[in-house]
Amino acid sequence: MTIAVMLEDGSKDVYAESNIRALIGREERNNRQYEGSNAYGAKAIVTSHEGKIYSAAFSNQDAFGVRKYLSLWNRSHGFTDDLLKKDAILIELPMDVEIAKNMKPHLGILAIMKLAIPHIYDRTFYNKPTLNDPNEYFVRDYFLNAKLMGLWIYDDTSGLVLIKKQPTVSALQLGY
Repeated sequence: MTIAVMLEDGSKDVYAESNIRALIGREERNNRQYEGSNAYGAKAIVTSHEGKIYSAAFSNQDAFGVRKYLSLWNRSHGFTDDLLKKDAILIELPMDVEIAKNMKPHLGILAIMKLAIPHIYDRTFYNKPTLNDPNEYFVRDYFLNAKLMGLWIYDDTSGLVLIKKQPTVSALQLGY
């Protein structure tokens, strides 16, 4: 079984190129609707999408052999474009196909991390609604800044650790 640990952009600036990646830990989402109007009095029903995302951010992901990976959802819907591929840490877990199918819903991941300075940071994204697109987005990202020391894949029913992914030896020598 191949486990793809998908990584998100964990940069402080939403629009900047960054080598910082993040593991999303928890998301909170809330949608509501209200009647909005522009300066000329035109009205529309606006859907407000609000959310908070809590993540662990790190910049030493290359020590874990990050590769571009097309998600299962994208593949199952026929998408093959390289633009849709995201950074992922791939972990090979050798096991029989039938065991893998039964185990998949019970897999958990534990990120072993060491705090880095600054310990936390956040960013905010806001997109204003318009008459053509009456959707408002307000998302707040909170990051725990850390150095990734290891990834453990475990069975969440028994707590048994199935595999430990450590940084490469050459990465350790380079100070990652």
